[in-house]
Amino acid sequence: MRKKKKKKVDYGSMGFHCKHCNYSFEVDWETLWDIQECTHGYVGFNLNDTFISCPRCGEICEYEE
Repeated sequence: MRKKKKKKVDYGSMGFHCKHCNYSFEVDWETLWDIQECTHGYVGFNLNDTFISCPRCGEICEYEE
């Protein structure tokens, strides 16, 4: 008897841009939600109070709209 594999849902990602080093990158929503849950205790699509640092220089980045 085979077990059914659960399909992983892809929620997409959010783009960020570092003005300090002019670098654009993406972070998947599941990672963003993990950060929100650890820091705020809730998760959502609101990024106004979620701070993401640049993987190159470490500066706080803004999300791209």
